[in-house]
Amino acid sequence: EAAFQERAAPGGLTVVTDASGVDGVGGYALDPAKPGEATLVSELWPADVLAALQRQALRASERERDPDAALGRLSMPAAEAFGQWAVAEAYAAAAGRQPTSVTAVGDCDPAAAALNAGASGRPQMRKLVRGARELCAHWLAVSVSRDLNVDADRLSHPAQLAEVRADAQAAGVATRVAPIPQHCWAALREAIAVEAETRRAPRKRRAAGE
Repeated sequence: EAAFQERAAPGGLTVVTDASGVDGVGGYALDPAKPGEATLVSELWPADVLAALQRQALRASERERDPDAALGRLSMPAAEAFGQWAVAEAYAAAAGRQPTSVTAVGDCDPAAAALNAGASGRPQMRKLVRGARELCAHWLAVSVSRDLNVDADRLSHPAQLAEVRADAQAAGVATRVAPIPQHCWAALREAIAVEAETRRAPRKRRAAGE
C-alpha cells in the first residue's frame, strides 16, 4: 500500500462500488484529471444473474431440492468484486482510455483481498480477478464499513439513480452515466458456470470410483 501510485497521479482512477443481493450493482468512478466530475454506474442484475445470487442465498437443505442447481450460483463476494471491475471498465469504455492504476473502495473484505492478491482459491472469484487485471495491472482495494459506502449502496439500487444525480448536482459535481460493457456480463456468466462445474467435478470423480 505504501508504494502504490497516488490516487491523483496521471492515469489513476478511483472507483467506489457496492452490490445488492436483491437489486443490482453500481458505484461511481473519479478521474483526478477531471475534478468535479463523476461517472456513475447503476444497473439491475440480469434475471439469470439475480437467480444465481438467490440460489447462493438458499439454505443447504433448500439447495438440495433446487431444480436449477445445475445452473450455478454467484457468491456475494464475487458479485462485489465484479462490481469493482465493472465500474472501472464502464469508465474506461466511456472515457476511451484504460487506467494505469485503480483504487477500488468497497465494503467487502474477501473481494478486496482477492483484488489485492490478484488471485483467489475460489475459481469463480479467480475468473473475475483475472478480468480486472486484464483492464489494469495495478489495483489497490480498500474495504470500508457499510455506513461509509452510502452513495455506492444507493447506486446498487437503480431506482435511486436520479436521486443520486440530483444530490451530486446540488453539491456541484457533474455526472454522467456509463453502462457496464457486455464483455463484463459475459465474464460474469462464465464465472457462474465455472462455479457449477466446480461443484459437479467431485460428483463425477466419485461416480467414476476415483
